[in-house]
Amino acid sequence: MKKDSIIRVGDWIEIVEPHIFVRCGYPKTVDDAIAELEAEHGEAIKKFVKDMGLSIFPPYSPYGTKSFHSDVYERVRRAVAYAKLKAERFGGSAREIHTKYDESKKGKRYYVCDIRFVKTGFYCAGGWSGGMDGYEYEPAELTEQKTHKILRIGYFPDMEIEAIHVKKLDRKPEDQGVPVVPARSIRSQNK
Repeated sequence: MKKDSIIRVGDWIEIVEPHIFVRCGYPKTVDDAIAELEAEHGEAIKKFVKDMGLSIFPPYSPYGTKSFHSDVYERVRRAVAYAKLKAERFGGSAREIHTKYDESKKGKRYYVCDIRFVKTGFYCAGGWSGGMDGYEYEPAELTEQKTHKILRIGYFPDMEIEAIHVKKLDRKPEDQGVPVVPARSIRSQNK
């Protein structure tokens, strides 16, 4: 790879394939599990909390903060969803990049604000193995690892995209006759 083609913070890029980065992880998330649990057992959880003598309504106090009782309902729901998700091993062992396709972003130019790296691969559980010399613990690991460069682009709202879906621009868009709206600082927004 030529040194000029490396994307750094401060560079301008153009989106070639608009696969916007959502997250990197296993197939199911806690939010997915909560939605499934709510659809299947939402009423049963509400009944359980009510039977314990706690009210789940109103979910918020008149002062705009959560009430203690709604917090108990949320905690029970999240704990049960997480336990179910863990029993299902988060939907599989493949750690992947999850994206959404947004055609409206194709060909748009953005400023690179930050860069981070994520790893994908397959989770292999650890365990004990042994022989005549004794037992040894093999730690869990991520096999077939691949490293992906994720760019945080834009200002308000910012978004992320994998570096393979963009091309680096040689010059700033203003130099190419493309008008660019200057970014507003957080201070100017608070005025």
